[in-house]
This record gives sequence, structure tokens and C-alpha cells, in this order.
Amino acid sequence: MEKLYKNIIVMKYGVHASEDVESIVVRKMQEVQVAKKMFWGYGGVLCHPLKQVQPFLRENCSKGEKTYLLLSETLSRFDNTPSEASFYSFNKIEWDSVPKGVKILGSKYAIICKNIIVCDFFIDLANYVIPIGNSKGKILSDYMRGRVDKACGRYVENLNQSKPMKISLYGEIENAVFVK
Repeated sequence: MEKLYKNIIVMKYGVHASEDVESIVVRKMQEVQVAKKMFWGYGGVLCHPLKQVQPFLRENCSKGEKTYLLLSETLSRFDNTPSEASFYSFNKIEWDSVPKGVKILGSKYAIICKNIIVCDFFIDLANYVIPIGNSKGKILSDYMRGRVDKACGRYVENLNQSKPMKISLYGEIENAVFVK
């Protein structure tokens, strides 16, 4: 059964920094308990905080709509010894200390969520389009083929169906930041 979320950021995740998926999930749930929020770290060139994520969140918020981080587990062997972030910034100018109890490893960005919830449902990415950036209007299932592992999406009715993506974690997004 598919849950419906109008505005999403979907990301694939797996083993990271010699830490298995179960340990990552437990640690992120503890972050919510201690810091009242969770920082989901990521890297790469997609979902840039200032160019894509923050404008997408502002637009959704101006319409009174929430945005959700949907996480899909994938086989990953990203196994290195990364540095731990000590600071975060909304604009890359003013920096604050990462809250006590939060651990962000090997990332240059993070999505801040109010919560993190273990789940088990499928979502059909063919029902979403890219809402912002150079690929605006492209069907999300087409965009996320190959090595693409993250993207913003907005629900659009009556698109063709495709192979659904399994979602194993989700959270309500507050913002996106740079980390160092």
C-alpha cells in the first residue's frame, strides 16, 4: 500500500562510515530524543541546500504544506573513516555548533527533521515530478535511474505507473544545512 505525501525529498541510504543500517537508525532515533531533531547527512551535487532544498521548503511552507524525507535502503558499501561535523549553517556564512547528541559523519549537507520513523511502504516515483532546478518537470522515477540517489519531488496526479520504491524511514523536514 502506498502512502501519499505531496512534497518529498527521497534519498537512498545504506552502510556508511563502517556503520550498519540498524546502528544508523538507532543513532538517529536517539538524536530526536536528545536534541528534539535529527540531522540526516548527505553529500554529492544533488539537493543543494541553498539552490534546491531551502527554496522548495519555503514554497511548500508558504502554501501551508509539509515536506517529508523518504529514505529507501539500498545495498551500499561506503566504508571509510570520515570526519565528524562540528558545525552547521543555513547560509554558509553564520555557523552554529551541532547540537549535543547529534552525530553527522562524512557529509557536507544535512536535512534536519523533526522526527525519524521506521516504516514499510512503497511509493511510486512516477507520480512525482522534479519541482525545482535544471530538471524541473521531469518525472521522478525517470530522474532517479542509474546512479542518482536523491531528489526533491512534488506529487502530480494521473501519471503512468512504474516500479514502486520501498521506503523504510521517513521524517518531517524542518530545513537543510551545510555542515563542517
